[in-house]
Amino acid sequence: MGVAATLLVEVVAQQRLPLPLLLSLSALIGASCLAILGRGTQLPSAGHRPAPQPKTPSPLLDTSALIDGRLPRIAKTGFLPTRLTLPSFVLEELQRLADAHDDETRRRGRRGLATLAALRDISELKIDILESAPPDQALGVDDRLMLLAQTLGAAVITTDFNLQQVAEARALVVHNPHQLASAMKAPLRRGERIELTLVRPGRAPGQALGYLDDGTMVVVEGGAAAIGSDMEVVVSGSAQSDRGLLLFAKPAEATALDAPSGPA
Repeated sequence: MGVAATLLVEVVAQQRLPLPLLLSLSALIGASCLAILGRGTQLPSAGHRPAPQPKTPSPLLDTSALIDGRLPRIAKTGFLPTRLTLPSFVLEELQRLADAHDDETRRRGRRGLATLAALRDISELKIDILESAPPDQALGVDDRLMLLAQTLGAAVITTDFNLQQVAEARALVVHNPHQLASAMKAPLRRGERIELTLVRPGRAPGQALGYLDDGTMVVVEGGAAAIGSDMEVVVSGSAQSDRGLLLFAKPAEATALDAPSGPA
């Protein structure tokens, strides 16, 4: 740059070239200098900023997960993301269940709405109601939920075993509170006593069914007469099925009668 400027000054001083040619030469030298300077001092511009990474969509809540009732306790432990999405058609299904004529169905719907209210009360947790829905309104709630999850690339939170199987077959990520509870709890052993609410008859005559807080089914032999009430039962065995752990039990009173008497 210095040499070029010196030569230009000398040429002008000696008047060896006509003025138009001198001006063209000056412009050429100036442009070359600016190009050289530009390479070494180029400043970062907004166009060179790294593109923001796309955010992971929050998991979608299924009806069964809300009816289950354990999500607020799980959320308080920090095992759930701090943001969840509730599709509007899932909320509408909960409302339909809560307004049903059948007592059991109505009770399940109201428990789901109560669970949703408890989740909203957790200050660290945000529940987004997603009003948009898949275009095919003729689909059932489960199919619409999976279609929405595929569209958004979101995971699904459910306790519905059949829904989980179909969703995983479609390469969707599924979070099931049943599996978390099964992984964390200490197994009940033969001979342990538990307090259980018997809710309905079992398949075999005289059987009654109850459920632990984590959803584990307990088959109580000889408990049919106590359906609708609480009963202390004694665990007599267990079995692992494709739907999870299944427990068998007997009424504590019957177990006490069967026990051998001690020496007189």
